[in-house]
Amino acid sequence: MFKRFDVKAITTALEANLRFKNILQRIKGNGSLQCPYDGITFGFDGSPSSYFLQIVMPAAYDDHNVVGRRVYRYLLKHPLFIVCWEPLSMFNQAPYTIIKINPDRNNITPSQLLDLIKFIMGNYFTAAVIMFDEKVDIENRTPKSVAERLYVAHKRKLVDYKQKKQTYYFGSRKGMQVKVYDKSKLLKLKNKKLTRIEKTVKYIRNKRPVVTEFLLKPRTDMFENVVFIDTDKLDGRTKIMRLIKQEGIFMAAYKKLLPADRKALRRHQAFTNPYIDLGKLASDDLEHWLRSSPNLPIKIFIDSYRPHFLQHFITNSQISFNNYYDDKPVVYTGTRQWGRQVVAGLMKKLITASNYQSLSMKLFGVDSDLVSTFEIKALTE
Repeated sequence: MFKRFDVKAITTALEANLRFKNILQRIKGNGSLQCPYDGITFGFDGSPSSYFLQIVMPAAYDDHNVVGRRVYRYLLKHPLFIVCWEPLSMFNQAPYTIIKINPDRNNITPSQLLDLIKFIMGNYFTAAVIMFDEKVDIENRTPKSVAERLYVAHKRKLVDYKQKKQTYYFGSRKGMQVKVYDKSKLLKLKNKKLTRIEKTVKYIRNKRPVVTEFLLKPRTDMFENVVFIDTDKLDGRTKIMRLIKQEGIFMAAYKKLLPADRKALRRHQAFTNPYIDLGKLASDDLEHWLRSSPNLPIKIFIDSYRPHFLQHFITNSQISFNNYYDDKPVVYTGTRQWGRQVVAGLMKKLITASNYQSLSMKLFGVDSDLVSTFEIKALTE
């Protein structure tokens, strides 16, 4: 039997939990964040933690009105996340549990994203990124004017194009699809044009990065193979411009060109110097989002060592930072992230200088958050 959860009962039960209430309060205090991820889906081999299930299971009920295809027996929806677990036998290749979180819509920082996963699953180190939607918003343009200038390819193969009402689709829903739609209408903005370009990225099973790698490793492929063509730079007498006037959209015109003409066009300034650099726009938003959790690498570092800290605290033995940390995803240096050696050095200094009792309270507190718990000044002295 399929199971759903009463949303109101779930919300009440979770907000009565001190751990979740602390996370929720910090999220509500964020204000508006610039985040390029309009939704991220994580996969896990195991079920949600017994701690989480103990809270939510009293709100479960039998779902007799299943609409469409259901892969998972349990479906839990909360304003901050969706959790599905226990796939049916015919979908035994699916992850046992998946979690969907939209950090853009809910103004969730990277650190809080990890806290939510940890609250549901017990830890976040096994969270594999299955897919995500990256997005950019274009002001003062309609979806039609954006779609008319868009070039989209997948692995250098041209994709299909279709329009449904005011939404434009490039590519298959099963693959790397790009959507263009009116965001101002969804946000009910008056006297303002805002068009969203959204690209779905999916990883094959053996290429899925863990969430820590996904957050810490710099991305250089944002909106790859999606170009906002500057058609104003194209000569109106050229074949491509005649086709654009005939077809009404760049992609339809481009597909009618000969391979040699396509190759030449991709070298044109209209391609190389696009009207808007979508990749840079998304990368800037990613940088802004990551800056909302400036101590993210330190948080991940400490969380990975938390069980080891407890063991060494009890046995009063020396902690080694070398081999274990080297096996973890690389922490890249840069204005938005701390280098690996810097993190290890700061932690050694912190442990040496801190009282063990005070340190254990910080590290093993129910909801320790490195951004709020440790002051930057104390870490850098």
